[in-house]
Amino acid sequence: MQSVIRYNTPNADTILAIWEAEALKKGPNKHVYNSFSEVLEELADDE
Repeated sequence: MQSVIRYNTPNADTILAIWEAEALKKGPNKHVYNSFSEVLEELADDE
């Protein structure tokens, strides 16, 4: 982790995670929450 901070070069796992997050943000099925309580309500509804 220190090498990422020191040299500002993320490892392969970090790069893949960034790409995945960017793809999820562009996805048509994304869900946006306005608060953490909304997340908890949805999780409770799924049970």
